Amino acid sequence: PQSLAAVGELAATVAHEIKNPLAGISGAIQVLAEGMPKNDGRREVVGEILDQVRRLDTTVRDLLNFARPITPAIQEFNLAESIASVWKMLAPQAAAASVRFTVEGELAARIKADPQLLRQVWTNLFQNAIEAMPRGGDLCALITGGSGIRVEIRDTGNGIDAGGVEKIWRPFFTTKTRGTGLGLPIVKKIIDAHGGRIWCNSEPKKGTSFLVEIPR
Repeated sequence: PQSLAAVGELAATVAHEIKNPLAGISGAIQVLAEGMPKNDGRREVVGEILDQVRRLDTTVRDLLNFARPITPAIQEFNLAESIASVWKMLAPQAAAASVRFTVEGELAARIKADPQLLRQVWTNLFQNAIEAMPRGGDLCALITGGSGIRVEIRDTGNGIDAGGVEKIWRPFFTTKTRGTGLGLPIVKKIIDAHGGRIWCNSEPKKGTSFLVEIPR
């Protein structure tokens, strides 16, 4: 635990040191781009540089989120409404990928948790599901009760092989061409901070289910 804490502090320090220069580089390049004629061939190069800067910025943000201690600000709220609001934000991306979405189960269920942190969880899980269905498919959020509130996020995508399922919670492991490999570790950290648990069931070429359980 002490070594992990030290790594976290180091990651946060490095991320902070990188973030400000990155913002300066991005701003300077945008100023240069504004001074170029629209037909200037260099604009394409500038656009590629800005794209790479944005990728670095995403990595830095993820590092900060991963390294930062999580203390949930607990409130009571409707779970289905929380899930639906995140999906509304991602709907254009999903529509472009021909992904259909439904929320099922106990739609009136209320939960005591940090609404902003759980929005981060749904956002990550939904984006992963959309990317796993490049030819379209179905995504369902099923809410059930019991000793805790359970949400199953189930897709009909490409699935993950058994070896991959064991590795997805490891920092920096990713199967994407773009991605930091910190999204799911951050999700797990958020759920752990709520005293809950998250696990994954997947079958290659048939789909994946992420199950989130948070005690009442």
